[in-house]
Amino acid sequence: MWKSFYDMVRTLFRLSEDVQQDREEIKEIRKDLRDLTLIVERLAAQVVHVGEREERERAMLVLRLENGILRSQRGLLVGEVDGG
Repeated sequence: MWKSFYDMVRTLFRLSEDVQQDREEIKEIRKDLRDLTLIVERLAAQVVHVGEREERERAMLVLRLENGILRSQRGLLVGEVDGG
């Protein structure tokens, strides 16, 4: 009887240690999760920023292209009037 009581107490002590260790690991995992969440949020903001910058650059390229086309058309019209 005392042996089984001793075994139960020993098992209870081990389980208590295991629970404490699990709690500490859960705290570490939660901290890691918070850190990862912050990293993902920063990356998402950077992706949005890059997308906005790329969109502005594309708009500038379109404007440059349109400007070049208009200049070349104007040059052709001036040439037609002068040479015509």
